[in-house]
Amino acid sequence: MTNAYILQFEDVTENIRIVTIQMPKGVKFIFTPGQYVDIHFDGFDPRPFSIASAPRTDNTFDIHVRNSGYNISRKLCENLTQGEPVHITPAKGHLKYHESGKAIVFIAGGTGITPFLAMMEANPTKPATIYWGMTTEDDFYIRPHRNGLAVHYCTDIYPVDAYLLDPVEDAVIYLSGPPAMIRDSKAKLLAYGIEPSNIIHDE
Repeated sequence: MTNAYILQFEDVTENIRIVTIQMPKGVKFIFTPGQYVDIHFDGFDPRPFSIASAPRTDNTFDIHVRNSGYNISRKLCENLTQGEPVHITPAKGHLKYHESGKAIVFIAGGTGITPFLAMMEANPTKPATIYWGMTTEDDFYIRPHRNGLAVHYCTDIYPVDAYLLDPVEDAVIYLSGPPAMIRDSKAKLLAYGIEPSNIIHDE
């Protein structure tokens, strides 16, 4: 693990905070947009968080944290100080752009939008479609927009169900969100007839 520190943080809803982490001088933080890191504070078990930003020259990166009310998410959202040390593992995961020439669809639940934000920031000219599920309209704490991007904000319908109502034909579909959401969404996509090789997510 690398000893980094908390650079800054911002509360964007009542229970979601964006945290910026500064890696130490002399340690080049290398990752592929879409990957995640395990974050560890003394006294807390490590937990994975997707990186929400593309690589930066200042060696910082963002994570988005929903406060679950316990463990490390509560620490990050309620009991955090600027400059506080935090332990970071090397980047992990296989969620990244797959160059195929096919249409790109992101299906996200909650803060599962974060790896897709990093992927889009790193690939600003690639067209993509997002289906993003949250509980209420006020929960959408950011509004991604750029040329070639279509975003469907889903509150009254599950994001994968919204996609299946108007499917993007022959697309590569990326899933990110709670494990139960990923399992359910993958099952529905397979039942619909989507090729397994066109469904991408981290376990």
